[in-house]
This record gives sequence, structure tokens and C-alpha cells, in this order.
Amino acid sequence: MPKKEVTAQLEQNAEHLAEPEHDGWIEHRSRNGWRWAETRDDARKLHPDMLPYAKLPEREKGKDSNTIRHYPDFAARLGFGSCRSDKARSPGSLVVP
Repeated sequence: MPKKEVTAQLEQNAEHLAEPEHDGWIEHRSRNGWRWAETRDDARKLHPDMLPYAKLPEREKGKDSNTIRHYPDFAARLGFGSCRSDKARSPGSLVVP
């Protein structure tokens, strides 16, 4: 799938995908000892965004939506590209070029 099409699909679904993106961010942080606090403190692993997505301020929700929009860039940096589906691949699968 061309990058333009992938970008359009991500843009169309960014708000829907933002919550699971945030959930993954919280899970990763939690596994590494981070907890919620009103004020961020990296040394003590405290962060005010360690909340369910629905409780985040809109500005913070926008960060998760923006991350979704950059998925193609992240994949490209890792050496992956998108491909059209064929008999051997599922639609939208990523392959190493």
C-alpha cells in the first residue's frame, strides 16, 4: 500500500487508535516502575499522564493521535515498508525491503 494511502487511513482512524496507543505507553512505563503523580519526576519515575485515556486532557490525547500519524515513519526507520497483499501476505503486512 503506498504511503499516501497508509497515511490517509491512519489519519481517518487516529482518534480511534489513540487510546490503545496510550494504553501501550502506560503498560510499558508501568513495567519499568513508573507511577502516576500530579507532577512529572523522571528520577522518581512519576508522570501525570499515567491515567486512563478518557481522563487525559485534550492536549495530551493529541500527543497519542500524533504518534499514530507517525507510524509509517517509525516503520521506515526500522527498515520496514508496506506492501500490497498477495497470496503469501495478509493485507497491509509489513516486509523488510
